[in-house]
Amino acid sequence: MFSFLTTFTRPVNALRGVLAAFLCLSLATCASAQVGFTFNNPNLTATSGTDIVFYDGTLTNGVQPSSLLGFGINFDIPNAVDSSPFADYLNNNAPDPLPANYAYNLTPFVITVPNGVANGVYNGTFTLNYLTGGVESSAVQNFSLTVVQTPGFGFTFNHPFQSVGVGTSSLTFDAVLDNGSTETMIDGYSFSFDGASDGLTIDSSLFESYLNNNDSIAPSSSFGQSLFTVNVSGAAVPGEYGGTATISYTTNGISNTAVQNFSLIVTQTQTADFGFTFNKPIQSVSAGTSPALFDGVLNNGPAETVIDGYNFSFDNVLDGLTIDSSPFDSYLNNNGSIPSSAILGQSFFAVNVSKSVAPGEYGGTASISYTTNGISNTVIHNFTVLVTGSITTTAPEPATLMLMLIGTMLTGIGIACRKIANFWTSPLK
Repeated sequence: MFSFLTTFTRPVNALRGVLAAFLCLSLATCASAQVGFTFNNPNLTATSGTDIVFYDGTLTNGVQPSSLLGFGINFDIPNAVDSSPFADYLNNNAPDPLPANYAYNLTPFVITVPNGVANGVYNGTFTLNYLTGGVESSAVQNFSLTVVQTPGFGFTFNHPFQSVGVGTSSLTFDAVLDNGSTETMIDGYSFSFDGASDGLTIDSSLFESYLNNNDSIAPSSSFGQSLFTVNVSGAAVPGEYGGTATISYTTNGISNTAVQNFSLIVTQTQTADFGFTFNKPIQSVSAGTSPALFDGVLNNGPAETVIDGYNFSFDNVLDGLTIDSSPFDSYLNNNGSIPSSAILGQSFFAVNVSKSVAPGEYGGTASISYTTNGISNTVIHNFTVLVTGSITTTAPEPATLMLMLIGTMLTGIGIACRKIANFWTSPLK
C-alpha cells in the first residue's frame, strides 16, 4: 500500500518562544496536549474518480497560549490530499499565538479519489506541531476513507461551497442527478451538518416534492434538481460548517449509497440585514431567442446601506453566453444608497444566449458588496441557466417554392380573364 506525506512548517519567532516559556513558568503549569483537532467525522466514504471529500472539524487550544509550528498529513493514497485550506489558515487567519481556550471550525484538507483506486479502507494521520511554554509538542488525529465501487447512480452539487451572512437570507443547494443504464429507485436520503449548527436549519422539502412525484429515475437520465435549502437565523455563529448529503438507492436489486459533502461559510453578523433574492434563480431559455431576465428583491435593515460594487458572472467562461448588467447599473447610477427598511423590486441582469451555445446547465454567481454603519460585507447567491435547443425556421424546398409561384400566377390570370369577360358582356352605357 502507498504512503503519502505532506508537511508545512511555519518559522518560529525566538522571542515569542521565550515569552511563552516565561508565561508558562509564571503560571507554574504547562498543560499537556494543549492543541488538538477533532474531526466531525473521521471516517468517510467516497467513490473512485468522482467524489471530493471534506474533512472538517474543530481546532482547539487549552489554558495556555500556543503557537502553531506546522502540520503533516500522511495518507495511503498518493496525490489525493489537498492541504491548501489549512496552509492558508496558518498563513492568513490563525492568531499567533493561539489564545487560551481557543476554538475554531474549519476544513484543514480535502481528498479527491483518483480513478482506478481499488475498493477498500485507506488510513491517514493529521499531525499538528505546536509550541507551548517553550516546549514543542505534537497532536495526532487518525482518519480513514472507504472507497466503494463506482455506482450507476450519483449526484454532484453545482456549488458545494457557499457563503452567507448571519440572519440575511437562505441558500439553496442545487445538484445534477445522473443515472446509469438501469432504472433506479430512491430509497431515502439525509442532508445534515456534521457538527453543531445552532441557528442553521435544513429544509429538504424541494427534494421531497420531487420524490413524491417520481417513483424512479429513468435509465441514462441526467437532470438538475434542488436538494435542500439552508436557513440562517440571527443566532448562527460565524464560521465554516461542513455537511454531508446522502442518497440511498436500489438498482437491479442491489442497494447502495451516494454521498457528497458540502460546506457553508457564515460571515459576521450584519449591523443591517441587507440582502437580495432572485425571483427565479433557475431559468430555462432556448439558444438564440430572447434573453433570460434575472430580477428579484433588495431587502434592507434598519440602517442605510451603500452599494460598493457587484459581480454577476458564470462559473466557467463560454463564448455566446453573455451577461448584460445594465438594469442594475441604471439603478446604481440613480440611487446613491438604499434607504433603511426598504424592500425594492429590482432587475439585476439579463443573460443573452447565442445560437452557438450547446444545450446544457450553466451555473453562475451573483455577489453584491455593501457597507452599512462603516462595516463592509458581501452577499452571494447562485443562479442557473438551462439552455435548450435553438429554434430554427425551415425555408421551403425549391420545388415547393416553384409550385407556390405557379399557383399565384394562375390565380392572377384567372382574375384578369373574369374582368375581360365582364367587360364584353356588360351593356354599353
